[in-house]
Amino acid sequence: MMPDSHEERVEPHGPYQDCRVTVDGWVVSYLEGMPVNGGRIDLALDGRYGLLLTVEEAQWIVPFIADAIAIAPG
Repeated sequence: MMPDSHEERVEPHGPYQDCRVTVDGWVVSYLEGMPVNGGRIDLALDGRYGLLLTVEEAQWIVPFIADAIAIAPG
């Protein structure tokens, strides 16, 4: 059963030097998220691509990114 809200799905972990991101309890490979001031999250994909999002935006986009990363290897 899917959670009613996206807030229950995405969790940044930290603060650590590298911050793992989980969706529905699964660690998202190649994706790190660091909370920053102002209620924003700095996402880094594979240590090369960055995106600064609000927490609400991250709740919507991170599950999509996680799905894309999961199916990309084949």
